[in-house]
Amino acid sequence: MVDRHPGAADSLARRKVALTARAADPLGWALAKLGEAVAQIGHLQEISSGPLTPERSMEIGTALAALTDRLASAHTHLNSAASNLHQDADRLITSAPGAQRAPTPPAAERNRPPAALPVPPTASKRSW
Repeated sequence: MVDRHPGAADSLARRKVALTARAADPLGWALAKLGEAVAQIGHLQEISSGPLTPERSMEIGTALAALTDRLASAHTHLNSAASNLHQDADRLITSAPGAQRAPTPPAAERNRPPAALPVPPTASKRSW
């Protein structure tokens, strides 16, 4: 479609696709690591179903460490993809004519989970 209708909008579409594609590699790695984590959870389920022996306890500890490693790796790749998307969005916005954007917060603030929501007060109990 883009080849049949060349123009300014098509150029922007090509840039968007090219910039978004940068996130595909880290997203693919993150999905692979999440798949490995699911397989590791299945392995943990298998080995934890029998009687607990010192050997089995050691095997469970090793499997838990492997699961933690895969989840941490998936987290790293997801952060990389998010960073790429954020930087590319900034590039697209700043390159648009007449566009203004607020300053970008530091990476540590962008990736920080939101603060916990306050706990609502408990309703007073009524005696009927």
